[in-house]
Amino acid sequence: MNIPQLLSLCLFLVSVVVFWQAGKNSRHSGFYTDTHVLWPLGVFVWGDGLVLAPFWAVSSVLFLFLDPLWILRYLLLFFTIRSVVEVLYWLAHQFSSNEYQAPLFRRYAWIKQNDSAILYQLFHTCAAFLGLFFFVYSFFVSP
Repeated sequence: MNIPQLLSLCLFLVSVVVFWQAGKNSRHSGFYTDTHVLWPLGVFVWGDGLVLAPFWAVSSVLFLFLDPLWILRYLLLFFTIRSVVEVLYWLAHQFSSNEYQAPLFRRYAWIKQNDSAILYQLFHTCAAFLGLFFFVYSFFVSP
């Protein structure tokens, strides 16, 4: 096993543990508990880990097929989009008082309305990121 494969395996294992811990903490009123150690993965509170941990697990497998430059581009694109979405989220949060639960999460009683907004926003952040990444990547893949 070479170093890139080992790093991908480590990221995958960390993602599995983070997802498990995020589920556990979120069920027990810890959705908004800070996760300072996980900030490099974009996981600012445990609730973020419910979406971002599976995203990083899938990413770790994808990294096995990308060269280092594409991995760097992948990370740069993700963190750019993640930061823009955080800015938009907190700007909207300042001026909003509506309580609306996203449709995807209504069936889970332990996910509160604000929690579902964060999860929905993260889910779509990841979806937008993957779409943009593969769109750009498609220009460099020969048929």
